[in-house]
This record gives sequence, C-alpha cells and structure tokens, in this order.
Amino acid sequence: MDGKLDKETMPYFISHPQHGYHNVYTPEDLLAHEKNGWVLVSGPTQQIPAEPAQTEPTQPVEPVVLDIYARYEKAFGKKPHHRMLPKTIEAALKGKG
Repeated sequence: MDGKLDKETMPYFISHPQHGYHNVYTPEDLLAHEKNGWVLVSGPTQQIPAEPAQTEPTQPVEPVVLDIYARYEKAFGKKPHHRMLPKTIEAALKGKG
C-alpha cells in the first residue's frame, strides 16, 4: 500500500443524534450502523463537511436545570458528570432522598 486512500479504504463518516460521529470502513458496517439509527454524512464518493452540522439546535440552559445541578452537588458533594441528563440527575436525587 502506498499510503494513499482510495474508494476501498476511505472511511464512511456517519452521524448519530445521541452518539455523535463515527467512521466505518466497509459497506457492511455502514448498513449495520444505519439499522441502528446512524446516518451517512459522507463516504468515498462524497466530501466530508468542513464543520459537522449540529444534530440538535443549541438551547439555553433553563433555571430549573441549574437548580437540579445545585441540588445534586449539595446531596452528593460533587457536580454531576457533564453528560448526565437532567432526568438521570432527578432519578439519582430521588434515590438519595
């Protein structure tokens, strides 16, 4: 192999609304991922976007969510993991109480 990418070795760039972005290298892997909600962003015959498109619009953090973070920190003595969803934090707080 001369180090150059061709259609057989170029990755498929896929996106998932919950998991972000991923590369797969075979059409079989691409089909398997598409069955699980992944979407093809680019492949050997397409161009990779300069900046990946956002899957969800960015929304401001509501005061209620900030309150949940403060309650979690007070109950557990540390901030929640940055990827914890408010519903997960709420469930942890109910289990603590």
